[in-house]
Amino acid sequence: DANSTGRSAAGEIAIWTVFLSIFAGAGVLARYNLRLGLGDRRGAKRLAIVVICLSILSGTLRAHHVPVAISELDWLLFTAGLSLLWGGFAWLIYISVEPHLRRVWPRTLISWTRLLSGQLRDPLVGRDVLIGMFVGVAVMTTFVARFRISGRTAPSDTLVRALESLSSTPHFANLAFPHQLVAALQFALGGAFLWLLIRLIVRKTWLAVVLSIAVGLPFLPGGVAPFGWEFLLMLAPPLLIAATFLRVGLLALFALLLMDLLIRVPLTLDPDAWYFGNSLVVLLWFAVLATYGFLASLGGRPASGGGVSGPPVSGR
Repeated sequence: DANSTGRSAAGEIAIWTVFLSIFAGAGVLARYNLRLGLGDRRGAKRLAIVVICLSILSGTLRAHHVPVAISELDWLLFTAGLSLLWGGFAWLIYISVEPHLRRVWPRTLISWTRLLSGQLRDPLVGRDVLIGMFVGVAVMTTFVARFRISGRTAPSDTLVRALESLSSTPHFANLAFPHQLVAALQFALGGAFLWLLIRLIVRKTWLAVVLSIAVGLPFLPGGVAPFGWEFLLMLAPPLLIAATFLRVGLLALFALLLMDLLIRVPLTLDPDAWYFGNSLVVLLWFAVLATYGFLASLGGRPASGGGVSGPPVSGR
């Protein structure tokens, strides 16, 4: 209806306003860091390349290709430009935020920098991926429980994304893999930037969390709930997200945001459902990711816990 359309348009305007504000603020902060010789330029370069490649893949899967050279060229130029924009955004945010995160909340970057440096088998990397996925499932469960119990309809963007994932196999593949990875990366970096900016202004971590949640409440799915049990369910996700970032780190926040796919793509365990194949792919994708996190977190130890040798026994 007209009201929901108006709220959706207002939400889009607000999101783009926040995005442009972050872009401008990150530019100023990045320039300051570069002049002082601060910032992980190598990690930022790797991150930007990953975002650009994933964005191009996402655009390729989502586009409707036609055998017309000029149309394909227009698509290629547009996709390349947009991908470079998102890659530049990732580079800018990381250069602007990394030195200050290392100073204010150093633990948030330990596993993240190890992952960027290629240490895929590092136990801390695997542990943080597992923690982030577990908290992400809890957050998504809270979202679903809130709308189920209150009888509210799902947010419009969730329904649109779900319908898009069912429209074709390429669209589903886009939403399940490159689009979701890029979205999780951008939201993780953008959230870290906002938390850090508020923390630098107010000087208190707890106050920064409270203010960030208060500012973000109107943009949560379903809007602000009335006081009561639904209000508590509404507060639970942002509190869990902030706690995960501050107590575990940026990598765990990224893994948490990946779990958003659980409510963006229709899932079922009914093998007779016509979209069961899509559900199986998503569940297998997360199973593989969780298995990787579990095995990496072991640090080379056997998963069964057996076979661990004790100290050598000296014989006569």
